Amino acid sequence: KKKKKSTISSNSKQTVFHLTNSSGGDELTVFLSGTTGSPFHVSLTASSDGIFKDQQVGSSPTTSSVTSWNHYAISFKSASAGIQTKLYLNGRLDSNNTLGTIGVDTLTQKGTLGYIASGSAGFLSASMDEFRFWKTERDAFQIGTNYFTQIRGGSNNDVSNATLGIYYKFNEGTTGDSSIDQS
Repeated sequence: KKKKKSTISSNSKQTVFHLTNSSGGDELTVFLSGTTGSPFHVSLTASSDGIFKDQQVGSSPTTSSVTSWNHYAISFKSASAGIQTKLYLNGRLDSNNTLGTIGVDTLTQKGTLGYIASGSAGFLSASMDEFRFWKTERDAFQIGTNYFTQIRGGSNNDVSNATLGIYYKFNEGTTGDSSIDQS
């Protein structure tokens, strides 16, 4: 779950999420880019071979629509003929695409929000209300029911959200001290 307010220039790339395995060969990156059409892009490499690179996802979002509060959810599901990719906007399916021509194994290691490293897209210049990373694909009903509210937290004994891998609630507020509020 991503809620963001962002400003994107036409030549910038801002990483929203980056996932890699421990050996570093398989990487999934979701980023914003100020090109025409949807600002959401994804790249996937497997063992340094590009499965797909800089693929646009979504039909309704624009660089101007991400400057207002919206909820965005992106799902990825590997299949033998590519990666099924869906973008949801405010709880409704916006687009459904198959990217690449082959599937990949599970990426099981480090994930980073606002990732920046050598060769990566730039840092994220946006406000994010919360971030959810689910270990299984969510359907339109599940996303539409819960996009506008907090959910119970994915603890080991919370059966309803046992598939919730990461849940960051960025709702601690601000202190007014820029040295503390910037992270």
